[in-house]
Amino acid sequence: MSGVDSTIPDPSDPLAGMAVATMFRGDGTQLVQWCNFHLNAGADRLYVVLDRPDPELMSALPVDSRVEWHPVEQAAWEILYPPGSQNVERRQIDAFRWMARRATTDGHGYLAFIDADELLALSEPFGDLAGRFADASAITIPVREMWYAEGDTTSEPFAATLALLRSSSPGGGLGRAFGWRASFLRNGFMGYDTGKTIYRLPLAAGEINLHRPRSGSLAARAVDGGTGGRVLHFDSGSLATWNAKWAARLEGGTVATRLRPQRRAQQRLFAHVLRQPPEDQKEFFQQFYSLDREAQALLEDEGRVERVDVRRSVAAPLTLEPKAEAPAPPELRRLAPLADRVDYQFALVCNKRFVKPTFATMVSVLSRIGGRGSIRFVVLGDGLDAEDVVHLGSVEHTGLDVDVRVHHVTADLDRDVGTEDSKRATFGRIYLVDYLPPQRTVYLDGDVLATRDFTELFELDLGEACLAGVPDSAALRLAADPALVPSQQRNRLLGITGGDPLEYLNGGVLILDLDNPDFRELALQARALVVMNGRALKQRDQDAINIAFSGRKHRLESTYNYMTQFYVSDRCLEDSLIQRKYAFADASLIHFSGRIKPWETATDEFYNGLYRRLVAEAEERLGVSCEFYFSKPAPLPRRSWSSKRWADTLRASGEHPALLEPPMDIENVDLSDAGAYLAVSSQMYDLARRKGLRLAALAEGTTVFEVSLDGLGAAQAHLAGRVQPGVRRLPFDLVRALAPFGGAARQVELLVKGADSDARAGFARSLGVVDVLAAGTSAPSELLRSTGVDGQLEAFSGGWLLGWWGAGSDHAEEKVSLYIGDELVSIKAPALERKDLSPDGRVQGFRFNVGKALQLGYGGGDRDVSVRVTRSNIPLRGAPLSVADIGADLRYDAERDTWVERPAFEAALAGLVDKLEEGRKQLRRGRGRLSKLRDRKTSFR
Repeated sequence: MSGVDSTIPDPSDPLAGMAVATMFRGDGTQLVQWCNFHLNAGADRLYVVLDRPDPELMSALPVDSRVEWHPVEQAAWEILYPPGSQNVERRQIDAFRWMARRATTDGHGYLAFIDADELLALSEPFGDLAGRFADASAITIPVREMWYAEGDTTSEPFAATLALLRSSSPGGGLGRAFGWRASFLRNGFMGYDTGKTIYRLPLAAGEINLHRPRSGSLAARAVDGGTGGRVLHFDSGSLATWNAKWAARLEGGTVATRLRPQRRAQQRLFAHVLRQPPEDQKEFFQQFYSLDREAQALLEDEGRVERVDVRRSVAAPLTLEPKAEAPAPPELRRLAPLADRVDYQFALVCNKRFVKPTFATMVSVLSRIGGRGSIRFVVLGDGLDAEDVVHLGSVEHTGLDVDVRVHHVTADLDRDVGTEDSKRATFGRIYLVDYLPPQRTVYLDGDVLATRDFTELFELDLGEACLAGVPDSAALRLAADPALVPSQQRNRLLGITGGDPLEYLNGGVLILDLDNPDFRELALQARALVVMNGRALKQRDQDAINIAFSGRKHRLESTYNYMTQFYVSDRCLEDSLIQRKYAFADASLIHFSGRIKPWETATDEFYNGLYRRLVAEAEERLGVSCEFYFSKPAPLPRRSWSSKRWADTLRASGEHPALLEPPMDIENVDLSDAGAYLAVSSQMYDLARRKGLRLAALAEGTTVFEVSLDGLGAAQAHLAGRVQPGVRRLPFDLVRALAPFGGAARQVELLVKGADSDARAGFARSLGVVDVLAAGTSAPSELLRSTGVDGQLEAFSGGWLLGWWGAGSDHAEEKVSLYIGDELVSIKAPALERKDLSPDGRVQGFRFNVGKALQLGYGGGDRDVSVRVTRSNIPLRGAPLSVADIGADLRYDAERDTWVERPAFEAALAGLVDKLEEGRKQLRRGRGRLSKLRDRKTSFR
């Protein structure tokens, strides 16, 4: 369909036979146009959840029997979510579950949940599509990213006309078509490329995200709709909708989780743009979201673009009710400015190897200019851990006015540079533009030291230049004598600089003039060169920076980047290079660029000794230690430490690990005969008690149980296994609740609801759906296999309970739980290879250290030990085992810190008695010898 104009939907009433739902917050024009498209496509009904709607919008919404408006006020969110919880994805899933229950009650057989900036466009009648996949629980439809053609940007949210298609080859013309924007995209997509899903009702059991099923029978019977249609994603929208959407995200009004690196990079870029005046935002929007004719031609040649025009389909039949006064056009919002400027801002990048040297660079700088004003260090880290961050930040405790900000760019480097380049951390320079507060910044490599005050660099007049640096050593050699440089390198440098090799700057010390309005775009062009063409660039990021800033660079003297590797080499034998070597030897910034680093090897070379001396002097001035082999221990005036330093030190020590909050504020961990185990944050716990929240379970529209969350117990430690911290037990009688269902209920949805709300019809928080929920102690083995899984306890030996577990792909995320009585002890995913049972790996073994659990105090009395399917509460097959059985067979051997079988224990005990008796004999012999020595001493006197 390359290059073909089409107005969709193509078939007549393609959405007949299904309902469509969305959750919306924003401009009413976009909402009504979204409704119009899906009504014109024949959708049976639209369910619209209005998130905290404006009163004016509510009064203007049209009335149509095919559209249900469901407003959710702030008060409803405050009942079910803790204060400050703005996870929009979690709320959308809850809204979808709510609408799925309503649509099922209304008799609909299928429901799609589509974002308000998306349109579901099928290329065949849905009845035909559903007929081809009659047994599917869900049908996933691919996504097309919508872009504007150059000059077509309008104020309408669905006016973009270029739909980007996925391709089996992600490279091709994408880099040329999108230019510097390519590094912010995933195969040409702004947000996601996984599509959206049409679900059969009632919903089958399993977890979902916003795009497709994740587990359970939902995922097991989900299919790819293939060419049956596409979801048109208008991430661009209009200038007004784009501005409102990203301003809300960046100010914390909504929070999206699990963002890909490209999406996070977009956030950083848009955060910068949304701090600019409205006219600058408009110019950026038109530039970023438009494809010029050349780009369109490149994509059309590769079959990647489809021309789509939906403007007629969104114009009618619904309109917003007219008002007495025409509404004013929405104003563009501007984000609050970043933190105040500092007097001197520095940027660095480092990996694990360079943490101490980077710290030494910072200490060196502070020792020379620390008393001149406020200083900020922005460090981009590759693979750093918490202790590294604490170490780098410890310069804040020197008493100087200094701020350290560490940002992690490991994921960005993995994506754009790869994992095999040993120097990849230095490529972090291409991301500095995302993290630096906008002011002039001096970038320093982690092997640069300061010898004197060099703050004149912050006042230097750069003219029209955006970047300043010192010519690279290869450029100096080429300028002195071309014969000194290999032809391949010579041609590369001359090609990059246009004939003047001294225009090629070394990346070890750079002045980045972020105050220049052109700096940002040039920096993004440099990044795009690395991302799209990095393999063709010999020096990669350094080449890219020199190419992108061509004509906008300012040359510094070598005193600001004195490269020791160059000046100690035999390459400096020519007259002009010898003169330069000694003319700039008294440098302000020395770059210890040699292959052998002075902090790693104590060689006698002059510059290595100079490095150690400069570091030692800086450590002495600031009273710190860089922790090199030649560093002296830093003094520890702990009485003067701040509370933050104490907290950082204790956290870094690892001796007092903090209990982490659960990933969500409330989450279903497991269910037992005697109640539920829930991971609950402290904020959610307080909210549940304050609002009188209840936990309910629904199966086929019937309430299985409903119990108040007031009964939540204290947070449990769960020392015996991998059970999430912060788990609380909610007691109730599940066996009694399941009795009317014959001891087991299928397709059970767990909900958190308000005290007075009806979970079947009202809004509630979903904690997920399980295939089968059973009374554990009485669940037959046939029920276990009917869930699509199987498992068995096999042996108990040396304190370990062993067994196997078999699950199909639809249960890939399932786990098993160890119970002693009704007390949850441990949860784990089976991971032991059992090729004797299943060569394909679907059957795996597991083992639980029951002996250790007993040692820790679990399982008083004569209680049964069982292993159950996590969350379903169905026990695995196998002979019953009780605590009394274990106690009869085992004894704890404290000397070896393990549980052993009784015969072995008794043998060990007998051996210990023998050793004690032998020790007593030796003690008696020793006393006899001591008595004889005393007698001899008396005789001698």
